[in-house]
Amino acid sequence: HALYKIDVMTKSNHWSVMRRYREFSELHKTLVNLYGIPKDMLPPKKLTANLKLHHLESRREALEHYLQKLVNSSTYVSSSKEILAFLDVSSHDVMSVTQALAKEVSMVEDAIFVEKEHFSMTPTQLYCITKQLQLPEPIQATGETSAVELGNLYSFIYQLESLEVNGKAEKESKSFHELANHLEFDISLFKVLKSLVLNGCPVKLINGLSELQTHLKYLTAYHSLKTMKELLVDRVYTKRKAPRVQGSVAAWRTQMTARLTQNRVVVQPWTHLTNLNLSHNKIVVIDESLRLLPALESLDLSFNEFESLDLQEVDCPSLTQLDLSHNSIQFVSATPRDLRHLKSLILNHNNLQSLSGLDCLVGLIELGIAENRVSTLTEFSKLTCMSQLRYLSVNGNPLTRETYYRVKIFHYF
Repeated sequence: HALYKIDVMTKSNHWSVMRRYREFSELHKTLVNLYGIPKDMLPPKKLTANLKLHHLESRREALEHYLQKLVNSSTYVSSSKEILAFLDVSSHDVMSVTQALAKEVSMVEDAIFVEKEHFSMTPTQLYCITKQLQLPEPIQATGETSAVELGNLYSFIYQLESLEVNGKAEKESKSFHELANHLEFDISLFKVLKSLVLNGCPVKLINGLSELQTHLKYLTAYHSLKTMKELLVDRVYTKRKAPRVQGSVAAWRTQMTARLTQNRVVVQPWTHLTNLNLSHNKIVVIDESLRLLPALESLDLSFNEFESLDLQEVDCPSLTQLDLSHNSIQFVSATPRDLRHLKSLILNHNNLQSLSGLDCLVGLIELGIAENRVSTLTEFSKLTCMSQLRYLSVNGNPLTRETYYRVKIFHYF
């Protein structure tokens, strides 16, 4: 069967819907019965299906002409709930989405604040909220949604402490390109946000992240990143620009200053961020953006694409827990510094054959190396410096085939 793509554009948004001829036919029958539109407006269906390209193009043009006549007809037809549903207006139009969200919030806001739960929104909803606030005319409620409910929505946003942005379902129904270039939203509307979860949301959609740097404590991003820097630096930096001044001496000074500062980037630290979860992404290295997290205590980088671990990049004095399980790490590069601050390192489900490089972790209490490829017990001689180690998981390694392997490991500590 053939699917026809319909591009819909309003004053504040645009989107696409896919429809079969059968759906056009069902809509037409309903409009004929309810509004008395001419029966012959819809191009007829052939007795036998013809999927040749020129026939499909001819049918597409006829259906486009049919839709144009509908939307340009009388208001009670063009604005009917049947046509709005056919074009999926309620899921994309700024006012419709905002009103539906306002009704949802009015029913759950008390429970959200009392239980301190995450409230989930889609990128489309956040885009519509952002656009609604940018409109020159005041908010006008229509239908069953009252102006009070719309006011409560924005009050709710300003007070919300925990938000999930769930773009996974939308990402499956739209191309990444369409999302990334169309549905940008402003996260700074959430004035007191302490916890933010991004699930399948391209970070290039998000504006205003810098406004969260002074109060956000918990940040999670799944299925969204290729680098840590994308989220922690690229979406929050500002470039310094030299001011324009007049006069020869002043102009010279400005020019010289510009040469020194034009490529300089000003990035503020995430002063209160204690927990960062970037699991289930495509990250391959811990980059320099970690230095912007002076209060970070827990970092989860499991289910990424690491092939090695450079402990010298773990430059975060407050970090106590690091999870790199379910990667493809083959070796660990040591650092000359003692990383006494790190208390828990989880490397389960990797490709480690050697424990070299871990001897700098003198403060470690928990070490997970289960489901790796360590085959000799002598590798544990490299961990004798870990005098505080209390929890060690080694199951799933070839060395566990040796008899009394647990007792033999204990001899090294």
